[in-house]
Amino acid sequence: MTNIDREQLRRDLSDALERQLKEQRLDGLTPLADTVRTLSPTYRMHGEQMEAAAWAREENTVTWHLIHTLEKLEKGLP
Repeated sequence: MTNIDREQLRRDLSDALERQLKEQRLDGLTPLADTVRTLSPTYRMHGEQMEAAAWAREENTVTWHLIHTLEKLEKGLP
């Protein structure tokens, strides 16, 4: 994936965070985590940890990484 629409990714991450907080659903997180991993080294760890935490059903960890990834995107970090 070369040209990622960061605004769309931000919306998708926000939707995933809302879904996780309101409904405790982690479905659809794996492709989203894969996209986050491909952004840059700044985001790679968050994507890897989100995917691992979703697999292990560690909802607090997923929430933490979603929030921090969103914060970085909003700050415009590379």
